[in-house]
Amino acid sequence: MTEPARLDQTGRVAVITGGASGIGRAIALRLAQAGCAVAIISLTRERVRLLPAEMKYFPPGDELLQVQAAVEAIGQRCLVMDGDITVPADLERLVQQSLEAFGRLDILVNCAATSCVHPVLDHPRETWQRVIDVNLVGAFNSVQAVLPHLLRNGWGRVINIGSTAASAGFPGYSAYCAAKHGLLGFTRALAAELASTPVTANMVSPATVETPSSPIFARYFAEQEGKTYEAKWQEMLEAYPQQRLITAEEVAELVHYLTRDAARAINGEDLRITMGSHW
Repeated sequence: MTEPARLDQTGRVAVITGGASGIGRAIALRLAQAGCAVAIISLTRERVRLLPAEMKYFPPGDELLQVQAAVEAIGQRCLVMDGDITVPADLERLVQQSLEAFGRLDILVNCAATSCVHPVLDHPRETWQRVIDVNLVGAFNSVQAVLPHLLRNGWGRVINIGSTAASAGFPGYSAYCAAKHGLLGFTRALAAELASTPVTANMVSPATVETPSSPIFARYFAEQEGKTYEAKWQEMLEAYPQQRLITAEEVAELVHYLTRDAARAINGEDLRITMGSHW
């Protein structure tokens, strides 16, 4: 007779990269509502220099503290760290502090990301490498740091936040598309390696999500195309059948489902959230 599925995540501990804002923040709050303690690593704007053509909202340090307060207001414990997932030592420090605070690790959500917009021709090499390092190598670093503890527990979830750019090509986004295509391949390979264990690995790939980074892209393309910001924003909405952008909370709900025991058969999948679009 099989054990009944857990209806919540009471007692679990989730590590979330990029959890200070946007999708990561929504995931942190949703998993806290489900009963998880949360450990967050995010790189704040005080510690980063935007590279040529890089387009990304980096939260200030006070937003990292705000998400900690929001998780604690739900009634869950929260550890936050201003750190860089491309630096393995930062992740090792997060893992050590999390184990000291919570005693275990159960869930890893790789949400940290950056992007850039530039044609392949004359693409700034440093920026290309940054996008690959954060979106792909950073996820690899995080898995290497956290996975041993999931396996030791005899239960775990690895959830990588991808994009529809993992299965399509968009002009100007060659670095981002390459990184997310690579992340999908990494997810599938990891899932195959873990198939005989109680740990699963999946990717959630949304189309455009309304986050603090969204206006940055809208302003950029409005300027490039000689349009007003309002006109470009409306154009972005109308590009999708539902005439809107995805909310971060909608992504968080799917992530939460994947952490449940009821989702244990879902492994190695790319779960796309597209509002009915085909890209």
